[in-house]
Amino acid sequence: MSSSSSSHSLTAGAAPAARGAAPAFTAMDRVVDEVYANVTDLHKEHCKKQYRIAHLQGTLEKIQETARTANRELLAAQSAYSLAMEKHRSLLEKTDTEHSLIEEYQERLARAGEEFEHIRSARVAQASHYDEERERLNTIREMFASQIADILASPSSANRGGGAQILGRVEDVRRQIEADPSAIENLGDWFHSIMESVP
Repeated sequence: MSSSSSSHSLTAGAAPAARGAAPAFTAMDRVVDEVYANVTDLHKEHCKKQYRIAHLQGTLEKIQETARTANRELLAAQSAYSLAMEKHRSLLEKTDTEHSLIEEYQERLARAGEEFEHIRSARVAQASHYDEERERLNTIREMFASQIADILASPSSANRGGGAQILGRVEDVRRQIEADPSAIENLGDWFHSIMESVP
């Protein structure tokens, strides 16, 4: 907010303070209590996001375990293939059975390699998604804390009845997030709008 707006807010709050500071202080406390009640609700939404991240992390761990299993199968197939090749070289005659065995292990090796690459790609994608979710939540948490601190520190919100207006806007935000959790992505725009609406 501009310095002129802050000066005007302080001047407007001087007269009520002269008549008696206690009622204004009590009203401000009530506004702060109600704002923090809404903060608690928004914090619950934040916890839901963290739960989703934990779920994604669990899924990623399962994919990693599957990848390790596929890798072990790949190594086993490679060992079997090498053993078959050594046996093939040691024999003086190449029988149809040995040729079929080599082809079978080659096919298994190719399938295991394709499966391992598919799982590795999925693991990389899940890890990237997890990092993006964590970074987005950190950004929302930092922005949320900064905006709430600015609102509570604003003299106009306590001295000129702006607190009730802020509470109404915050309550609207809370209801929208309850109806659609993905709406938390718009939290930054909402708080900028709330700050601009403070007298």
